[in-house]
Amino acid sequence: MASHTKQVLLSELMFRLFDRPVHPELFDIYNSRRFFQGDYEAMLWITGCSHVISVFAHGQCLTELVCPSNQLLPQRGLVDHFDFRGEKNHQRKLIGGMDYFFSSQVEPVSDNLYRKVHDDLKKMGKKRGMLVSHSQWTKDDLTALSYVDYEARVEELHVHVFHLLPEQGVILKTQSLFSLKR
Repeated sequence: MASHTKQVLLSELMFRLFDRPVHPELFDIYNSRRFFQGDYEAMLWITGCSHVISVFAHGQCLTELVCPSNQLLPQRGLVDHFDFRGEKNHQRKLIGGMDYFFSSQVEPVSDNLYRKVHDDLKKMGKKRGMLVSHSQWTKDDLTALSYVDYEARVEELHVHVFHLLPEQGVILKTQSLFSLKR
């Protein structure tokens, strides 16, 4: 398990996609959800200013990670990876019935906008989704925050994630869609 004492920098974060699950002992998991919906099982973890999403369906698994590039991970099953800059869109179609779509956006924000988004997400986190405030990572009075909102449908899982990184004044937004074909 890794323990992060310094703020994660956007330049250190990387997208990784595996065609298999990853072991939970590789991460510090601050919040998690596991559920079954229709023909799939999903696991969502907030792992610092990063996250892991695994979806199991039709004998397949897809695991999305947004994590520091120095995170110790296996190479087996790694199908895609890239750094975050600007906007990115990614798509993967799997033989056997699962399609995957990913979109990310890096948004530089002022301190005032950061506070507004931070406060709005904290309010939403009390009503739905998963929220972790990372008080160990602050800049002045701005706290790092991770928020995961998801909508589990019978044939689709939609996941929206916000990672607020005050040290750089940026918000990393990701949207993921796991779609099952019948």
